[in-house]
Amino acid sequence: EKAEGTILIVGDGDFSFTRGLIRSRLRRNGSGILSTSYDQEHSVAEKYPNAAGIIREIKKCKAEVMHGVDCRRLHEGKLASRKFSSIIFNFPHSGQQRVHIN
Repeated sequence: EKAEGTILIVGDGDFSFTRGLIRSRLRRNGSGILSTSYDQEHSVAEKYPNAAGIIREIKKCKAEVMHGVDCRRLHEGKLASRKFSSIIFNFPHSGQQRVHIN
């Protein structure tokens, strides 16, 4: 698979980082972006009530979304054969909204 211009985003908890990236692009095009969360879809919905709307928005812009992605295991499973020109790793947090703990 061609990697040029493709972006993998790992650890985007509520997918707001991906939304911001897409909004900054010309014509708000999300094509070539794969955004992932470590949590499964149901956990994302529980932790981040705003995530469902954000996910709908980024999918509408043609970005791809995957849940349950462990960045320590990118060489295994569905992503093993995929190539990306850039990988963005969002710093993990403690699960609390208090950033100073991180």
